[in-house]
Amino acid sequence: VVEALLNLPDTNIIDTIYLQSTFTSISDLIYIKCKGAYYIYTKLLRKDDFNTMKSLKDDKFLEKRVVFLHSLEDELIPHAHAVCNYFACCAKTTLFFTITGSHNKPVISPEYLNI
Repeated sequence: VVEALLNLPDTNIIDTIYLQSTFTSISDLIYIKCKGAYYIYTKLLRKDDFNTMKSLKDDKFLEKRVVFLHSLEDELIPHAHAVCNYFACCAKTTLFFTITGSHNKPVISPEYLNI
């Protein structure tokens, strides 16, 4: 999703980006969840790593506000991935909120959306 935003013809129409439960990269996620598959994925199968952390360093994010939302209860993507993405992001304004709920049923308070 982050890479798709970078490829929009006019990113000026977007001022705030909300990233909820995002991983740093597919290979990082596979390494944490299934170390045995890591070699197979990185050496044989990987075509695109969907590297969110790398994309967040792109200059196109400089003038954006990026809001990170992630639950400690997320059973699929570790909370630490969101923390790493937050610190990697080059946006002038970054906000981080720890929410509740599972990966597929996050509980997001309306106050987080009215920033």
